[in-house]
Amino acid sequence: RSASAMLLFYTVDNDPVAWVRLGQSFERIALTLTRLGLKHAHHNQPCEIPAMRTQFRSAFGPEIAFPQLLVRIGYAEELPRSPRRELEEVVA
Repeated sequence: RSASAMLLFYTVDNDPVAWVRLGQSFERIALTLTRLGLKHAHHNQPCEIPAMRTQFRSAFGPEIAFPQLLVRIGYAEELPRSPRRELEEVVA
C-alpha cells in the first residue's frame, strides 16, 4: 500500500486510430483503478520527449514502438473535487 507503480501505455502505430484505441484502453484501466480504490496521475512529459521515447524502447524492448502515456498508480488520500457548475447553468 505504501509504494506506487507506473503504467506505460504504448501503440504499435502512431496515428489517430491507435490514439483512440489507446484512450479506450486507458479509460477501462482508469475505471477499474477507481473501482479498486486506487488513484492515478498522468506523467506524460517523458513520452513527449524523443530521447525519453528512445530510452523506453531500450528499457522495455523494440515492441514499445510509440510510448504514449505514463501513469502513476497507487493508494492516496482523497483530494477535494473540482467545483462544478449547476446543471441549469450549463444546459439551456
